[in-house]
Amino acid sequence: MQKPANNRDCSYIRNHLFSYQENKLSDGELKTFKDHLHGCPDCSRILSNFQVAISGIEGKKSVQPDPFIQTRILQRVESNLERMRSKSHIQLLRILGTISVSFLILGASIIGFSVIKQRDTTFTESINHERNIQAIKSELNFPDFVDEELPFSDNH
Repeated sequence: MQKPANNRDCSYIRNHLFSYQENKLSDGELKTFKDHLHGCPDCSRILSNFQVAISGIEGKKSVQPDPFIQTRILQRVESNLERMRSKSHIQLLRILGTISVSFLILGASIIGFSVIKQRDTTFTESINHERNIQAIKSELNFPDFVDEELPFSDNH
């Protein structure tokens, strides 16, 4: 007949599962541990589940990662960075192109206004020159019928 499981013994089992798994129990503790497991189905089930979990963890630890995964990740990161650089380079070229065209239009406008102003100034000077000639003629009492195409001596 099995003796009833003591609640204190069950807590000892639960507290020392790792020590049991790693073979760190002394001979006396190991005998007490095993004796309790034979008499307590709950603790036996807990130990069994614990060992299944540990073996699952050990199985996951033994999985080796792909040795080329680091190279692939680095290549993908570099290609994404290069793509972003080229996009920013294209955007920079578009902005610089727009700025260049704006300055060309501004320069052409300034040149055009200066040419028009110079032409207007020349035209105004020409009109003023004609007025000055007329003023001089009237001051000197030259007749208006003098043919300006002929030399002065031929007109009189």
